[in-house]
Amino acid sequence: MDVSSMNEQLQEFIQTEINLTYNDRIEDTKDQIAVHSLEEFKKIQKEYKTELYNQNTSVEEKLETMSKSFKQEMKAFIREEIKQKVGETEKGTLMKKSEYILLIETATFSMTACTASKDGGFKSSGYVVKFAEISTSSNINNLPTFINNGKFEVEVEGMYLISAWIFSRDISTFSIRKNGKTIAFGYMSGPVGSTNAVATAIVAIELKRQDKIWVQMESSFFIHSNSRTSCFTLIKVK
Repeated sequence: MDVSSMNEQLQEFIQTEINLTYNDRIEDTKDQIAVHSLEEFKKIQKEYKTELYNQNTSVEEKLETMSKSFKQEMKAFIREEIKQKVGETEKGTLMKKSEYILLIETATFSMTACTASKDGGFKSSGYVVKFAEISTSSNINNLPTFINNGKFEVEVEGMYLISAWIFSRDISTFSIRKNGKTIAFGYMSGPVGSTNAVATAIVAIELKRQDKIWVQMESSFFIHSNSRTSCFTLIKVK
């Protein structure tokens, strides 16, 4: 065999071995790089997940803290609003009460009313006398009802002086009533030589709100329709 030919074959073999070794090394290196890269990727992914989790936890904690703080502030705000409203209400109530007490202590509650000409004439026993002509009135609000049905409804409780007189030509009897019960009588038998006279009744009594007072005939008789001859007076004295 030619020496030069052997050298060529040897060089080819060596080169082939070198190439194979290089390729193996390269593949090895690639595998190592791939494994390393995968591990690095997993490591980075884990760290990133941990970071994201921590960030998420931090955000949730911050949101929870903000939520708690907001709730506390809202509760405090609502409590303060309620206290203020209650305070205003109580203040308003106290003012109303004080004004009401002052009104009761200083105001005059009184009324005098007389029978109108249309309400004169002969009336039967049990008739509620109407006093439709108001002569004087002070702080009385339910006059329309009184004018209409003859019954006075008490608006402010207290001690009242009540009087009624009726001008008639007959023997007559009437009563002042509170909620249907008689609290005073008026009686007129007619003086000798006269056919006209006045029956009078007067009473002081403690009254409550919504008590009703009226004058009722206890016998049948004639009521004169002359101006101011038959009247009803009510005064709060205490």
